[in-house]
Amino acid sequence: MGESGEEPRLVDAVWPAIVNEEKFQAVQRLMADKGQTHGSGASSIQHVYSLSRLVHCKRCGGKMDGESATGRLGSKYFCYRCGECLMRVAAHEVEDAIMDRLQLLAEDPELLDRLTAETNRKLQLDRPRMEREIAGLEKDLKEVKAMADILLDELISMDQQAGRSLVKNKLNDLGQQQMDLDHGLEEVQQELDRLDRETVDSELVQAALGQVKELFGALKP
Repeated sequence: MGESGEEPRLVDAVWPAIVNEEKFQAVQRLMADKGQTHGSGASSIQHVYSLSRLVHCKRCGGKMDGESATGRLGSKYFCYRCGECLMRVAAHEVEDAIMDRLQLLAEDPELLDRLTAETNRKLQLDRPRMEREIAGLEKDLKEVKAMADILLDELISMDQQAGRSLVKNKLNDLGQQQMDLDHGLEEVQQELDRLDRETVDSELVQAALGQVKELFGALKP
């Protein structure tokens, strides 16, 4: 009761409303929904681990995969975890370090030229061996074909069936040798073609690096 002894009464407000009735009710419904779902309904933050299996653990050398974890205070963070020793590194530290290095390369053509030249030199280390191997296989193949021609001439001139069977067996053996040599030549030639395809062009690399920062930034949450 008030000082006058009367019961308190509700009266209509005489001051202007801050928001209208419709907006007020909409806010009340939104707050009620939030209380029931324990959240705002927004999707959880995602992170693209673009370096998964590409970075290696400094401690043991194992490959690292991206994963999320929850800290002691309940906050979510992103990291890379080693599959061997389980060491974790914050994702932003790894990714920022890689981006800084790539940016340095993009802005230093001389350094990029040296790196691509060294990469190409290492790629070509096996070329002399492959070329010698091809030369040896081609020589063997030529000898096999020459021997097959001789045996074919003998087969044509032979009258006895026993002799024909022997020559045919030798021809079959030579045919198998020729197939093996052809297959070996094809494999080595494919390796040489791969070396040519993997040769690094510094100008193309520099152009690609110029776009990496923008693309990588678009992947971050």
